[in-house]
Amino acid sequence: MSGHLGVQNLQPKQRQLPIVPNYFLHPATNEKVTKNKLKVKLVANLLSSSVGKALLYLEESEHYEFIGTGATARFILLVDQTFDCLSSSNPYGKGFKTPVTADNLTLRREFLADFSSVLFRLQTASGEPVLQTRRFTSVLGLCLATQTVMDVSEALLEEGFLYVLSYKCPKTI
Repeated sequence: MSGHLGVQNLQPKQRQLPIVPNYFLHPATNEKVTKNKLKVKLVANLLSSSVGKALLYLEESEHYEFIGTGATARFILLVDQTFDCLSSSNPYGKGFKTPVTADNLTLRREFLADFSSVLFRLQTASGEPVLQTRRFTSVLGLCLATQTVMDVSEALLEEGFLYVLSYKCPKTI
């Protein structure tokens, strides 16, 4: 399998899946990915937990087009969880959408450090490290954003804040 490691095959199959309809890619997603016209909404749709879960389900169901997509699905889920961490907007959020607090600061910092190390190990389809390509700035930018959010959160918590809603940080970094 080449290309998008199963994501391109997901859109035609999604109507046959026994899962909730909001787990689907928009019909135009496959066309836009093919033409390399990635937009923010498209990337958010593509790197959502619903796409990762659908790919895992199809791989576990042994659909031949999706065999070997587990690593892609796990990466998509990791990116989705990271975006949830970086965009907490509800003081009563659950899971990765919880605000940063003194209680979860260390765990959150460890999770985001692990995510950054995954990004630093990313390779292109040809096996070249992404950090050695022209597109390295997105990887460095995301790693810098995660570090900055954690540093700002830690400083605010030390100043007496009970929690930090990080949804404003990624937009301003």
